[in-house]
Amino acid sequence: MGRTIICRPATIPTHPVRPKVQVSKCRIVEQIRQLDIPAKAKAELLILWSRAHRLVEAIIRFVERHRQFGEAMLLGAIVAYGLAHIPWVGDFLALSALVTAAAIGVLKELREDIASLFAPIAQPA
Repeated sequence: MGRTIICRPATIPTHPVRPKVQVSKCRIVEQIRQLDIPAKAKAELLILWSRAHRLVEAIIRFVERHRQFGEAMLLGAIVAYGLAHIPWVGDFLALSALVTAAAIGVLKELREDIASLFAPIAQPA
């Protein structure tokens, strides 16, 4: 497709305390190139990988900025997975768990923002 891919290690943003994780783009590109599929399919896989890589980075940045919401959604997803296996009403209960988790996460974020906004300012004595 005329696009040249330069192999350099890509960094995935992680929590500021932890060191950055190195992911070898060369290794993934080489694995895609070695597949026994048509060239067009290989090109599409490379494009899909680059988009998925950017999406995962964006999700990680979002969860780092909105930790309370991320925690609530993660717990909601775990509960929803367990509830989804209940016959007849499982799908509804799973969806309800996700919506409830999202609402709780948003409310925690808002409470945190409001508390920081109206926090008493310390007056020097």
